[in-house]
Amino acid sequence: MMKLNKTKAIGYTRVSTRRQARQGFSLSSQRQGIQQYAGANKLALKVFEDAGISGATMQRPALQNVLNYIRFDVGVKYLVVSRLDRLSRNAADMIQITELCQSHGVQLVSLNEHLSGNPSSLKSQVAIYGAVAEFQRSIIRENVMLGSARRFKAGLPVSMKLPIGYKLGPDGHVMPDLIPTLLVVELFYKYLDGVGYRRLADWLSEKMQRPISLVTISTMLQNKHYIGYAESVYGMSSEIYPAIIEERTFIAAQKRRIQQAQNKVRTSRKDDLLYQKLKCPICEHHLGVNVVTKNGHQYCYYYCSMGKNIADKAQRHTFRMRAPETRSVFLDSIRSVVSDPGFISILRSALDARLATLPAQATLRQPASSTQLYKQFEAGDINASELREGLSEWKRFKARQVTPSNERFSKALQKFQQMGLVMFIKRVIESVLFDKDKQIVAIEPKSD
Repeated sequence: MMKLNKTKAIGYTRVSTRRQARQGFSLSSQRQGIQQYAGANKLALKVFEDAGISGATMQRPALQNVLNYIRFDVGVKYLVVSRLDRLSRNAADMIQITELCQSHGVQLVSLNEHLSGNPSSLKSQVAIYGAVAEFQRSIIRENVMLGSARRFKAGLPVSMKLPIGYKLGPDGHVMPDLIPTLLVVELFYKYLDGVGYRRLADWLSEKMQRPISLVTISTMLQNKHYIGYAESVYGMSSEIYPAIIEERTFIAAQKRRIQQAQNKVRTSRKDDLLYQKLKCPICEHHLGVNVVTKNGHQYCYYYCSMGKNIADKAQRHTFRMRAPETRSVFLDSIRSVVSDPGFISILRSALDARLATLPAQATLRQPASSTQLYKQFEAGDINASELREGLSEWKRFKARQVTPSNERFSKALQKFQQMGLVMFIKRVIESVLFDKDKQIVAIEPKSD
């Protein structure tokens, strides 16, 4: 007996705050409800989860995966959520997701809201639910802001994440944390003595017994809390954070920061051919582009800026490649692929697979065949002049031998040929992977 394949379904769960995500609030219950629905309806389920991300934005990793599955996996027939506001708390975004589901034949299912099967009424329902979710989000945001304003006026910290050197007292007010406070004072003096961010981060990491990043050091050196000032959208207060750094010391540190920034030449490298295309083979972080001048000669290279700035010493690494040689190897590789006689057939297969996943588009109208035209003429539906015109149109169509598939491929191929090498690299290639020996491992195309 042949085993039937189950219908595919996508489940999506979300919580808004990282604290909720860590404590498991609602994620497990959302997932459990979706799994029960899939089991009852004999669906092959794949669940995606966004933990600690607001529903006000569409830029959520798991949600983007869900939308890509809807666009490109023709087997997906259901999108299941516990509530519609898990998908979005923005009415326009919610309608956009609904339209995407409808255009790809995917049924949107909410476990807590009854959705109509009628496409026209479904959009109206989703619009109403989206407006309600958006209103709820505005109320929540307003309540949070009112609570923060009350805390600020009462001399209490707005955020519970306090800078290094402070702790909460028994009454909820901020007070100096003795040992970390001494470290903060020493950090400022070390910086004024010429110690750089990297050495400061290593020194403070050792003292605090936890990794401290360069970003943390930079933030500390310009944090006005250390001189007793708290500034926010609610105003300025000198009653929340006790000063632990003298103001003249703080000002001197800011002057050194400004001087260092002026001495550091910053040049945009976005026009580089491989900007944001190369990845470090060690940490897969995008390689930066740097240009240095030494002894009158200019050198350009790609380097991993993340590797040397990792707070944990055990994970630090360096990786760099000379830009001219790297570009030469890459361009030779691209040219060898494009000049291969089998390239067009490979491109045809790739484009056909891509076009097959897209919604049907308007194509050339196929005219009536010669047989159909003669039958229409015999039945008196067309006259002799219309018959001659119809036969001429049919003859021209047959001469072109255009099919919908060929027409769409021809248009796609024409756009491809008009790109040019630079545009091809920017629009078609997602990333270029090198190994530690600086040899090309793979060239990854963009998925869209």
